[in-house]
Amino acid sequence: MRGSGSRVEGVDTSINPETGILVDAGVPFAFAPSQRHYRQKDTRDERDAFFGQVQWQSTQDLDVNFDLQYSQRVQSERRNDLTFNGGRRNDTSLNIGPGGTTTTLDSLVVSPTGAILQSVTDNTIEVQGG
Repeated sequence: MRGSGSRVEGVDTSINPETGILVDAGVPFAFAPSQRHYRQKDTRDERDAFFGQVQWQSTQDLDVNFDLQYSQRVQSERRNDLTFNGGRRNDTSLNIGPGGTTTTLDSLVVSPTGAILQSVTDNTIEVQGG
């Protein structure tokens, strides 16, 4: 019987109660982000503030305090992103290589540490500004 866990992208993270280790321990994996962003960012922050206090003590029994705080902040930011979407899309109708129709997973080349060295995906490129 398996312990509670999750199945994310085909990896079972539940723990085998007989061994005490992950069910899919040792299964080869690859880190595949769904998007890549290159961002240009321009920010501007401006803050004006004033703090003051007046105290008047006319007698030992009468003490009057007056505190004042004023603060104004203006922040602006401009972002421009170049986004590559669909890094994990698996297109099953690609025609890559001499073998004919195959999937993008067949073209996946992964390093021993799980980094993707080569892949074919159904990508879109977007320029996003805001």
